[in-house]
Amino acid sequence: MASGKTPKFILLITSDQQRIDTLGVYGSKTAKSPHLDRLASEGTVFERAYCNNSVCIPSRASIATGRYTHQHGVEYMEDVVDSTPGLPAREKTFMERLQEKGIKTAAFGKMHLYPLPPRGFDEMKLTGGQGARWDAADGSPLGPGPLGSEYA
Repeated sequence: MASGKTPKFILLITSDQQRIDTLGVYGSKTAKSPHLDRLASEGTVFERAYCNNSVCIPSRASIATGRYTHQHGVEYMEDVVDSTPGLPAREKTFMERLQEKGIKTAAFGKMHLYPLPPRGFDEMKLTGGQGARWDAADGSPLGPGPLGSEYA
């Protein structure tokens, strides 16, 4: 890298059921989110965002492709997550487009971007199923996993 140049990064964090009142950067006085607040202070904060599908897998497919659900074809999620139909081969993700430009990409945590393995990442460390919250159908201190043991 040329001297004096600051590397540019895209850090995309997705979460399920993330409300605006759960982040300090958006003015929450109750929720504490110092790490996300710092990231926001050093980067770009989007004040308006729209979800293309209320279900996480189709919504993530829209984020990855920049297309509506009826265009990319991932319109729903199966009860057994891993049987959800994935992106057709014709669809290209922005991660694949970054790779084509020689930019390194990585994914960590829960992706739920099908087909498996997700396309467009140089490095991946993914959790299976739904992560720790879903290890047991019941008995978790976080509450029951609503879809049962096949979801673990």
